[in-house]
Amino acid sequence: MRSKRKKEKWLRHIYGITNQEFFFLARRVLKSDAEAEEIVQDVYVKWLEQADYYEKKSDEELLKLGTVMVKHACYNMLQKRQSHREVSVMEITELPAEETEGLEELLKKEEAELVDRAIEALSEAEKAVVILKYYHDMSYREIAETLGIREKTVEVRLRRAKKHIKEVLLDEGYSRE
Repeated sequence: MRSKRKKEKWLRHIYGITNQEFFFLARRVLKSDAEAEEIVQDVYVKWLEQADYYEKKSDEELLKLGTVMVKHACYNMLQKRQSHREVSVMEITELPAEETEGLEELLKKEEAELVDRAIEALSEAEKAVVILKYYHDMSYREIAETLGIREKTVEVRLRRAKKHIKEVLLDEGYSRE
C-alpha cells in the first residue's frame, strides 16, 4: 500500500494532466460549471479511493479511462435532470374542473409524458443520442465527440430512436392530426 504522501503526489500529477480536458468535456455536455466540477471531482475521488489499481495505469490510459468515466457521469446527470423535469399525468388530471381553460396545456403535458415514456423505452445508446440532441441542443459532431463515436453512428442511432418513439406513440394511440 502506498503512503498517503505518494498517493497525493500521484493524484496531483494526474490532476495536472487531465483536469482541464475532463472539466471542458463535462461543461460542454452539462452546460454548467458547477455540475462539471462535481463530475470531475467525483472521478478523482474514485481514483484516490482505488489508487492501488489506478496508479498502475499509464497517463494515456488514465486519460482515456477518465474521459469515459466523465462521459458516463455526465449522461447519468442528464438523466437525473430529465426525470426531475417530468410531471406526472395524475398531477395534471387532478386539476379543479373550473381550470378547464388550460386544456391545451394539459394535452401538451400529456404528450410530453408519452414522449418521455417512449424515450425511456429506448436502448441506452439511442437514449443518450436523443437526450444530447433534443434536450441539450448538441450537433451530430458534438454528440459524436461526447460519446466517442462517429457522426454517422449518431445519425443512425437518432434515426432508429425516432422510429422507436413513433412506434410507441402509435401503439399508445397518439396521432398528430
